[in-house]
Amino acid sequence: MGVSWFFTAVNTSYALYDLTGMPVVGPNPLRSLFSLPTGTQVFDPKVVYDQYDDTFVLAFLGVNDARRRSWILFVTIPNATANDPETWCGAIVNGDRTEGDGRQFADYPGLGYSIENVVVTANTFAFDDLGFEGAIALAFP
Repeated sequence: MGVSWFFTAVNTSYALYDLTGMPVVGPNPLRSLFSLPTGTQVFDPKVVYDQYDDTFVLAFLGVNDARRRSWILFVTIPNATANDPETWCGAIVNGDRTEGDGRQFADYPGLGYSIENVVVTANTFAFDDLGFEGAIALAFP
């Protein structure tokens, strides 16, 4: 919940509401925020309100089994203009952070922030055998 809005995301959708609970944007599918390859599944959204920057941060995951690719997707949503999706800013980060040891996908994300950074965490699993490979933590200014 921000100063003027509350933003929520669940399963594969997101929505923005005013403080009375009236929908302002959405609910819409998460996949509508990015152009992703056909067959990509999106899931596990997390939202925080960064009171230091007066901005909502949405993070979620995408995985494409056929391409053996995984992504961490971010959207920053300024509180002042949250009702205008044209002011939202998105970024895509490769979910396989360890090169040279087989393809991995990110799962079970976490999202947090400090006055200086937004941090996302995830566990990684091998596409080949679904075995746990490790954990990642990424910090963004």
